[in-house]
Amino acid sequence: MVAVLWGALHVFMGKAKWAKPSGRLLADPKTSELMGMDTKTLRLLIFLIGSALIALAAALQIMDFGMDTTTGLGVALPGIIATLIGAGWGLTGIGFISLALGIMRTSGWWCSLPSGSR
Repeated sequence: MVAVLWGALHVFMGKAKWAKPSGRLLADPKTSELMGMDTKTLRLLIFLIGSALIALAAALQIMDFGMDTTTGLGVALPGIIATLIGAGWGLTGIGFISLALGIMRTSGWWCSLPSGSR
């Protein structure tokens, strides 16, 4: 399912009229605004697509694991840690730190309490 969504997003971003302007907006927001781009609408569209993908991912996780008061905590905490550690190196640093945390978690280096231990 994730591969299908990633492929659809990749094709959509390649065909959409606003795909290149969104890259330009990311590279230099002030120049994009000076060149006449509607940056507010473009930012809103990018936020809408990102939020829709997150909502879909959350719905799939809830269908698989169910929902309780700590549903997103197992994903949010490593994400925050990766962002804090890797932010100095940009998105590439965040990606590498996330990958390292994922490897540590799946190989057993990640210490966590079993659910219901308290």
